[in-house]
Amino acid sequence: MEKMIVQGGRSLQGVNKISREKNSALPIMATSLLPSEGKTELQNVPRVSDVDTIAEILRKLGLRVELSGGRALIGNGFFESHMVPLVESKKMRASSLLAGPLLAKFGRVMMTEPGGCVIGNRPIDMHLEALKGLGAKVEKVDNQYFRIEASFLKGNRIHLLFPSVGVTENLLMASCLARGHTIIENAAREPEIVDLANFLIAMGAKIKGHGSSVVRIDGVKGLESVKYSIIPDRIETGTYIVAAAITHGDVLLRDADLEILQTEVSKLLEAGCEIRRCDEGVRVASRRVFSPANIVTEVYPGFSTDMQPIMTTLCSIADGQSRIKETIFERRFNNVPELRKMGAEISILDDTLAIKGVKRLNGAEVEALDIRSGASLLLAGLIAEGETSISGVDKIYRGYEDPVLKLKNVGAELHSLDQ
Repeated sequence: MEKMIVQGGRSLQGVNKISREKNSALPIMATSLLPSEGKTELQNVPRVSDVDTIAEILRKLGLRVELSGGRALIGNGFFESHMVPLVESKKMRASSLLAGPLLAKFGRVMMTEPGGCVIGNRPIDMHLEALKGLGAKVEKVDNQYFRIEASFLKGNRIHLLFPSVGVTENLLMASCLARGHTIIENAAREPEIVDLANFLIAMGAKIKGHGSSVVRIDGVKGLESVKYSIIPDRIETGTYIVAAAITHGDVLLRDADLEILQTEVSKLLEAGCEIRRCDEGVRVASRRVFSPANIVTEVYPGFSTDMQPIMTTLCSIADGQSRIKETIFERRFNNVPELRKMGAEISILDDTLAIKGVKRLNGAEVEALDIRSGASLLLAGLIAEGETSISGVDKIYRGYEDPVLKLKNVGAELHSLDQ
């Protein structure tokens, strides 16, 4: 565990390079166990702790995994186990993404309820029901593990009650090696879904409609190892846009892609952020008081639930009353009590935040309870008067690559301490 100490009041200036999408890298790394031979080479892999965790899971399953210099080399070795290891599984939600590829390749998998950020009810039931639709049988073992088995997977028409990203990803990975034709209705449409589908297609899968609500997959007999590059991280992009704007800075975000962040960018522009495309990426600045915002989180292409805590920090210093309604996760207000310690005036009304902007925040001792609430507090620390001490920053490192170094490179004053 580490603490992060932030001295507020510094204007961010310079160049910040956007990392690649953690939420693309994790399912793509899981999918890399599907080829029967060769090595998959993934480029621009973010070095966040969740990537290290899934790499360790793959190693314990028997794969050879090398992480170095933004590259991951994943080669099939001798599979020693079909059980997703318990310790690593409890570290992150994405451990559930091993179910689809393990089942597709070996016909069986043992796994437990995954861990991860405590932001609301995220049971594994939807994943299991979706895999049952492809012919899998599920049994609870020792009141802790799920045994998922299928002598073979058979294509089917599967309608999702909710467009879950993880369930859509598991179905994509499993059905690409199933017999026959699969149709996923009410599929998630996020950019990381498109990235995963494009990776599978590069390996030889037959997929159409990815990025829409109806995805069609024709099963193939096998997939080949390939070289592939991960897309830029849209939530990191949004986070550093807000960081530059609220500090009244001027920052070039190299490699940023606004096409996968259009709804969020429109709200940031309305609030007063100055965001301009340029040849190298995106230039961000702000020289004026921010306007309040009215936001409702929705599934993609709506306003992202992951950006909600980030926007809450901006709204806490806006000139007026903002309202943010959270419709995806019922416990996504972990940052609110901590922001209140810093002087923010925020009320929780069921699923909605009422935020009365204040002229300034003050440094305080706060705790990060999940990835995005931690990032929200880090942003607050950048603009607070005095020193902010953030504990639990291991949560931030799960989703952000080198946040201390990146912010110091553009003028922030902060450092990490071992607790």
